[in-house]
Amino acid sequence: GKLDELMYDPQKGSKVEVRVKEADAELSAAKERWEAISTSIHTEVDRFHRQTNADFSRGLREHVLEQLEFEQAQQREWEQLLDIVERVETVPGTAASFRPSSS
Repeated sequence: GKLDELMYDPQKGSKVEVRVKEADAELSAAKERWEAISTSIHTEVDRFHRQTNADFSRGLREHVLEQLEFEQAQQREWEQLLDIVERVETVPGTAASFRPSSS
């Protein structure tokens, strides 16, 4: 059969050599593709993480600034209310006439 033909084929060595060279060439091409993909993936993942960190940092910074602005606005409202309340006369000897010490 076919096995017998291959065993007695005088050119089988050169045919095997050609197949080995083709396989080596395919392996080399596959390795090159892998290297290109691998390098690209690492670059893309690194870029993604840097961009994600920058986006998160920017968002958090904006949130903090908005919170500070909000808290300052509230502080001004309380200060205005205190100014109004302090102008109200108190009756001597009542709880309202005692101010907590600022120390």
